[in-house]
Amino acid sequence: MKLRKKKKKGFTLIELLAVIVVLAIIMIIAIPNILNTMTTSKKESLKVYAEKMFNEAQKNYEETKLTSTPSPGGATYNISSGGTKVLAPNQTKYRGCVVISSGANYTMTIYISDGEFALNGIASTAVKDTTPTAVSTKPATDKAVYSSCN
Repeated sequence: MKLRKKKKKGFTLIELLAVIVVLAIIMIIAIPNILNTMTTSKKESLKVYAEKMFNEAQKNYEETKLTSTPSPGGATYNISSGGTKVLAPNQTKYRGCVVISSGANYTMTIYISDGEFALNGIASTAVKDTTPTAVSTKPATDKAVYSSCN
């Protein structure tokens, strides 16, 4: 009788290590790209929200001008809480304010933070520009944002 060798089923240690090394290389390449995409989307979200707050503050200010005489110093609209002019009282992600200077061609300045990034933007009705400037990549502090709003 001939003795048959049984073939072992499964993977060798070298094959398993090769697969692990390939997966590790893929992760090393993919993770920075994923994190960069997340950061970019957070910044864009902040820009879009800032534009929304600009438009909301401008609408409120224009309505005030139609119904009464606005104060000579302009107006300050808080984004989430504080004061009587609150643009978005139910949201809790963003903090800051929109400051409007008085005059026929008034200037709006926004100070907004989501806790991770901050945005300072200026728009003027004289040039019909309501797009805020670029988002800072520096970490934001609510203290810095609120000091600009008071």
